[in-house]
Amino acid sequence: MTVLEIDQAVGQALSEVLRDGVDIHRGLAAQALAKVNGLGAVDALISALLDEDEDVRGDAAAGLARLADPRSGEQLLANLVGDPVREVKLHAIDALVAMGHADVEPWLRRIVLGRDVGIVWSDPSAENGWDDWVDIQISAINGLAKLGCAQSVPDIVRAIEDELNQDLTGSGFMALAELGPTGIQALSKYLSHPNARWRRRAAALLIVADFGDGGKTVAHILRDPNAEVRLAGGRALAAREPGNAHLKTLFSDNSSEVRAEAVRMCGRHHPQQLGVLLVEENNSDVQVAILTVLAAEPHLLSGQNGNLVRPFLRSPDASVVARAAEALGAVEKTEAIDDLKLVLENGRFPVEARLGALTALVIIGGDHILELLIAAANDQDRQLFQTAVTALAEFSVKVEWPNTAGETLLAMLVGSAVPQAVSSLNDPGEEISAPEKETLATDKFPTSTLDAIVRQPHKAATKENDQDKIALTQKDLDFLALADRSPRKKRVALNHGGILEIERRRFVVRILGNIAQADVACALAEQLSDDDTEVAHGAASSLAELAGKMAALPEFAIAELVRQVSRSERDVRYMAVRALGRTGAEGLRPALNAAQNDPDCLVRAEAVRAVAHLPGLSAGTERHLDDPDISVRLAAAEVLASAANENTVDMLVNFAFSHDGQHRRDVTGLLADIDPAAACQKFLTILNDGKRRREWPVAIEALGELY
Repeated sequence: MTVLEIDQAVGQALSEVLRDGVDIHRGLAAQALAKVNGLGAVDALISALLDEDEDVRGDAAAGLARLADPRSGEQLLANLVGDPVREVKLHAIDALVAMGHADVEPWLRRIVLGRDVGIVWSDPSAENGWDDWVDIQISAINGLAKLGCAQSVPDIVRAIEDELNQDLTGSGFMALAELGPTGIQALSKYLSHPNARWRRRAAALLIVADFGDGGKTVAHILRDPNAEVRLAGGRALAAREPGNAHLKTLFSDNSSEVRAEAVRMCGRHHPQQLGVLLVEENNSDVQVAILTVLAAEPHLLSGQNGNLVRPFLRSPDASVVARAAEALGAVEKTEAIDDLKLVLENGRFPVEARLGALTALVIIGGDHILELLIAAANDQDRQLFQTAVTALAEFSVKVEWPNTAGETLLAMLVGSAVPQAVSSLNDPGEEISAPEKETLATDKFPTSTLDAIVRQPHKAATKENDQDKIALTQKDLDFLALADRSPRKKRVALNHGGILEIERRRFVVRILGNIAQADVACALAEQLSDDDTEVAHGAASSLAELAGKMAALPEFAIAELVRQVSRSERDVRYMAVRALGRTGAEGLRPALNAAQNDPDCLVRAEAVRAVAHLPGLSAGTERHLDDPDISVRLAAAEVLASAANENTVDMLVNFAFSHDGQHRRDVTGLLADIDPAAACQKFLTILNDGKRRREWPVAIEALGELY
């Protein structure tokens, strides 16, 4: 059959089902016809708008909304007015609006104003507690906006302000904004509404409108007494025009939330305001926002050095210090390393601050940070350790192998001590150098409000007038002395020693999957028999990654992976099979064939896919189409489709009907890539066979999907 003949045959078969089939078949046929849009599809769907089953009418209306054929306009309008079903009316509105039907506007305006005696409606709200008419109203409002019906503005305003209605401001305001000058003028009145939520919604829509008033409306929105209104207007304006001059007012807003958001959304477009805030701002959230922008856009400092950023390294807020470190690194590059090193090495700083310094050093890169990365890899904090190890892996692939970074990771993999090239980053009792004191202007990072207070007891005593001071009792002085006593009280780590050695190995074993080197693969292979299952699984997972990156894995690694195919832990077997499959070596077929009989379905499915990577066709894959597990069956279908031959279409069509049609959508997707015309003919044969009616749903859906 030619493509045209198949098209005609499919349209005719589905139309007959829609006309004479049982209700479930008719509904499916209506859905399929809309996708096929073959010969007679529109006429069949129009007829189905009068079907006795409301679900079929809904499917037909949805199909016609998709096709938007003007021939269906008259009947759809009749259903809009006379059909009591919500879904039918909603789809009818969509279809009539899409085709721009001339007679639909008056009816939509009547719907917007509320229930109309001239429109048939069943009220299921008594049962489900929700007034479904609201959905019809919203659809009508949206339809009028799409049609550009400016005459409906008073109707929409009346519906919005009707106290007996549900809240229609969302769709109503949007429609007014789309209905030209008349709608915008009506919407602008809500900028002075006492309800802040209404003002916020109106502001977000109107701030980008052209009122021809020299920006007075924009200024009015950005001066609204409610911060959420100002934020909504600012976000909408910044999204359209981030360099707009009116946005400058937000940088001096009395709300720190507004100032911070202004920096985030348009700070890069207003460098002068950003510079002023950098010097004058005291709120930590705003400071974090500024420093974050500078870290991403260091050129905004207009050639100034990092001296504007460096003071923030002394902030009592760890987030500010972290972002300042990142910004300083971005601005000064290698010149900032000494400052960043002081923060990173000082164990008194909170982890977040030290992590920011480490992040900045990683971005700076270069050989001069390698020692710092190795030291951080010995840190007891997980975040610092993981960041450092990840950076070491990235460093190792950028330089000639072997290298110090890679050797460090391999040593950590087997639990060997990694020599620290610099002093420990975790020693809170180490002596701070004079340059550090000069740079940070403090001998200890405050760990609490009390800590910050007691560290500067001399300030109050320097005032000339001490008469107004609150006198401290001996009890107060004793308490402060106790609070400042060294050593300070410490938090107890749950593992009594920071990150455990086994945790380090579990992380490193996965990171090594990024380094495509033969000795790394061999080192990973040695961990496959580790007593810790997570280490063994991580090694297999990393070898699977390397198998996809390297031309070939070392023979030792392959041999060790083969041994793991019979290991008791499922996760290790699964990743070992995946790694072996990616190597694509013919000698692995016996091991992978054995894995296809694994008791675990995930291993079997992976083995089915793995065998497909081996040279030559894999015999016996079709037997897995009857596997008890769905994942194995789908894996087999995908493999068969990837190596299609003259029998594949028949095999997959039959598979679509097996297991109660559970795989019909997956199969039709595969068939569409192989030979959709041949597959259509197969499904048509079944649809024309009255003895196979129980299989018709699969055939109907398949025909719709194939088209």
